[in-house]
Amino acid sequence: MPEIHVCTVLPAALDTPIYRSAGNYFGRTARAIIPVYSPESAARIVVRLVERPRAEALVL
Repeated sequence: MPEIHVCTVLPAALDTPIYRSAGNYFGRTARAIIPVYSPESAARIVVRLVERPRAEALVL
């Protein structure tokens, strides 16, 4: 039976389309809080966790 690992990924603001389509109550365009990181950086962290699991990882 394979081992199962649970890892928490804590992403900072990622440059994704969510900010272009997000609604809000202020009537302004939604923006990410700076600094904004690439989705590829999050993907690298996830791959690294598959290879070497740990309890949590920050995406920075």
